Amino acid sequence: MSLKPPLATSSFYQRVLPDSCIAFSSPEGQQLLIEALPENPSYFPLSEQFHTQADPAFCGLGSLVMVLNALHIDPGRQWKGPWRWFHEELLDCCKDLGVVQKEGITLDEFSCLAACNGARAATFRPSLVGDRGEGGGAVGVEAGGNS
Repeated sequence: MSLKPPLATSSFYQRVLPDSCIAFSSPEGQQLLIEALPENPSYFPLSEQFHTQADPAFCGLGSLVMVLNALHIDPGRQWKGPWRWFHEELLDCCKDLGVVQKEGITLDEFSCLAACNGARAATFRPSLVGDRGEGGGAVGVEAGGNS
């Protein structure tokens, strides 16, 4: 008798990356990291705060948790027990977490969450690309917000 629950008929496990992507742990991925380290001192503080998102739609929240903790920003409230530590469940000032779980967050909401949790945030948008107006973007976050 197996103690494992039956697998869902549609699920993901170790999906193969598309040819356009480089696996982080591959020799090429490792070489890219080695070449990038001298120019990116933020890698180590971020890697010390590695956080696996608690929900598939929490990728933005999980990333922000890593950044806020790496910047040593005090959340000003307890997470569990005596710990004052950022976790996704504390990032609830700009959008209800139930809605985030269904929709995720936008770049502007990421910036809002960073700001209302004690960081300075600036959103950068490149020119829009493609017929549908899709473009990338980034939020620069640093310690020392107004809260």
